[in-house]
Amino acid sequence: MKKSRLLILAILTVAVAVAAGITAKLRAPKVNVSKELLFPVLAERINDVSRIKIQGDRRFVELEKSGDNWVIVNADNYPALFNKVRQIVISLSQLRVLEKKTENPEFYDRLGVENPLSEDTPALLLTLEDTAGKELASLIVGKPRQSSGSNPGLYVRRPEQPHALLVEGRLDLSAEKRDWFDQNLINIPSGRVSKIRIQHPGNDTVSMYKTGRQQPDFELEGTSANEKSVTRILLNRIATGLEELRADDVRAADKFKFPEDTTVTTVTTFDGLIVNVRLAEVDDSHFARFSFGTKGNTEPESGVMGESRHLNERLSDWVYVIPEFKFDDLTISMQDINKPFQSGQNLPDETD
Repeated sequence: MKKSRLLILAILTVAVAVAAGITAKLRAPKVNVSKELLFPVLAERINDVSRIKIQGDRRFVELEKSGDNWVIVNADNYPALFNKVRQIVISLSQLRVLEKKTENPEFYDRLGVENPLSEDTPALLLTLEDTAGKELASLIVGKPRQSSGSNPGLYVRRPEQPHALLVEGRLDLSAEKRDWFDQNLINIPSGRVSKIRIQHPGNDTVSMYKTGRQQPDFELEGTSANEKSVTRILLNRIATGLEELRADDVRAADKFKFPEDTTVTTVTTFDGLIVNVRLAEVDDSHFARFSFGTKGNTEPESGVMGESRHLNERLSDWVYVIPEFKFDDLTISMQDINKPFQSGQNLPDETD
């Protein structure tokens, strides 16, 4: 009897061990141990990459190598972010295959690897070419793998192949032009501003000033000092127009024609920097072109002359699309300032 019990116990122990082994195998991740490079030749030809195209639904960016730098071809060859371009090429060359995924097109959208030109798809087609226009790599880039693991994963598909792939690595990819250039244009804090003049077509002019840095609020020229609080709020808000100003798009100035009726805003700082901004709204976009100078009595050692020269070199040959709320601040009219505020209407907030 005792031997029978021992035999049954031994059989149960073996059964539990086998079941545990099977469970462990079912739970084990499907990983290609070799982790072969997706583009094994690309790592050796990184310096041969001369053109990058990124295409998606109604989005397109074309980058091209120009000497030692990169430019955005479809933004009139505006300088691109060199380090971001370089990182894309390096990251693509380091992608390693973990496993094959679905070959069924009906399931592509789950991984984000459907046709990149499909409507409302997040998929992007990334293509790298050399100077002769020969394709070095092409890839449909889909969704990142949702995983708590330390190694990033990404779903991709070669355009000429039916099956999707899970690869190890990440790509900081975008088909929006603004993500490939330095959007930060200029940052002149309102506390540095001494005077602003906004000249609209005709005789509509807004002129506001501070007599010293310690003056808390701006004043309108030709008005009494007894201004309503809402006017002070508006004036102080106008003075923030060049604070942390960013661009959403850019065009070459010699390829952009301003309409005849434009507004010119001139901002002067206490230390002598002069910023001239030509502004116009065209097709619901808000355009601005900048030029810079200094007051005649500016001391060379102040650094303002160097700042003006640097800003002209960087910005004056371009026309930028700026945010609407910044455009509104830089083009406000006397009619807007004097507009009566109905009882109970919310006043503008300086922090907006």
